[in-house]
Amino acid sequence: MNRKPTLRRHCNFISPSLALLASLIVSAGVRAGLTGVVNGDFEAQRAEYDAGSGYLNGVTGWYDSWTNFGYDTFVGSSNTTREGDRPGDWPSLANWGPTWDSTMRLGMSGQFFMPGDTIPPDAGKAWIYQQIGTYDHGMGTITVEFDAIRRLNRFYTGGWNTLQVQLWTGGNPALAADGTGDGDYGVGLVDIGATQRAMKQFAAADIAYVNPVTGVAATFAVLPSEPAMAHVTANLDIVGAAEGEPIWLQIYALNEGTIDTLATPTHRPAEAYLDNIVVSGGTVFKLNIANHGSTLDFHWLSRSGSRYNLRCSPDLSTPPATWPLAQENIAATPPLNLLSLALPADPRMFYVVEEYSAPQLTVYSEDFDGPVTGWTSGYDAADTGHNTAWQLGTPTNVGPLAANSPPNCYGTNINTNYGFNSNIWLHSPPIDLTAYTSGTLQFARFINVEGNPFDYGTISILSAATGVALAVLDPDVEGHSSSWETYSKPLPAAAFSQPIKLEFHLKSDDWDSAGPYAGWYIDDIVIKASGS
Repeated sequence: MNRKPTLRRHCNFISPSLALLASLIVSAGVRAGLTGVVNGDFEAQRAEYDAGSGYLNGVTGWYDSWTNFGYDTFVGSSNTTREGDRPGDWPSLANWGPTWDSTMRLGMSGQFFMPGDTIPPDAGKAWIYQQIGTYDHGMGTITVEFDAIRRLNRFYTGGWNTLQVQLWTGGNPALAADGTGDGDYGVGLVDIGATQRAMKQFAAADIAYVNPVTGVAATFAVLPSEPAMAHVTANLDIVGAAEGEPIWLQIYALNEGTIDTLATPTHRPAEAYLDNIVVSGGTVFKLNIANHGSTLDFHWLSRSGSRYNLRCSPDLSTPPATWPLAQENIAATPPLNLLSLALPADPRMFYVVEEYSAPQLTVYSEDFDGPVTGWTSGYDAADTGHNTAWQLGTPTNVGPLAANSPPNCYGTNINTNYGFNSNIWLHSPPIDLTAYTSGTLQFARFINVEGNPFDYGTISILSAATGVALAVLDPDVEGHSSSWETYSKPLPAAAFSQPIKLEFHLKSDDWDSAGPYAGWYIDDIVIKASGS
């Protein structure tokens, strides 16, 4: 069976004539890879900040820029990257949560402007960087994720207002240094001899920012300094690097152009507050071959949810994707796959291993329109008023105009707004995923819930046998839908360790700031999974 996979490849060559040797082994050792982000949550300086030292320069693990300048109407403090508290001068931030206790401010903090002012070229920039590993030529895609709060004081015209996520390699780490004072940007990656290998640029429209006060998509046009928060993901592939070079992550803010003439005077230009920066992926993917006389032994690092093809060719005259299959549809046996094949007759042979995602099967589905079995609902002990209940039926009066797939769905008080002091749960029947190693939960939802820490939902994975929570899939279900939307999340490893139940839990307090609210509605639940 020929597949056309979305794949990673690694090629190796072996000459069967070497069978006269006792053994020829290409080392399977991983000499390089990602080491991760140091102080990605910026909590290392929290005690110092709380002690009253103010904004900090020289944040643990990071090199950063720092410059002061005075052009035209720009006055005040520096264009800087400094660790500090979450921005307290925006509207109520009660539902932003504790994750923002300590953040990195990246941008033109303290710079004030007048409508129509122009930011000088190359002046409105700031950056942070650190080494996150060393390069191996078999490395796969590197994923960079972080939370961002962004203040966009309306739009710039004729310039940039962006964040960039960059990967660099090479250079001399011993030369890296922070900015040290006025007029000093610090030692940048160019200065230490590094080369940029990959970059993802995000303009405001590229990121799904949400106004944390209203819970709806941020417009950057309603308020002169509208707050916006988002989770940002960038997938980057390093091209052209040499084996063993240091890998650098740099996050870069650019603000250049003319300030919108409708902007409000004395407000700051764009700046970003970053938190919870992590990197993942970058798996070193090498095909290693050992010649044992009559057989060739292949081994490579493998991962759950993948399949592999082994292709071969006596020469390199055609693309590897077109080479004949030596073995196909090989299941993953993480962390290492082993395969033995008879020594080929050709005097030389090239081999390539292809990795692709294993096909997912639908292992559970429920649309709530036929006989519904095994679903149960109830109240936690703290809920004595029973003002809200999970109900199966056809929504009317509030919430969605109909079920996602009519006629039925589950909803919290399906025909009226949810009540105060509620603590209610909805459980699925037992679902056995132990034959699989990866999977995804997907369902349709309509949500109209005030927001954490007042009213919010959670989605958890429970042990079907004991009811004990094995994992929390989503700790903060909140928001305001205008229509049904698709919710999808990968299932955690614990979901495949034993039979499970899904739990949908809603909790409300004794007051609504701007309610009442319709609640939480779910429909068309599907679990897709694949084996190793």
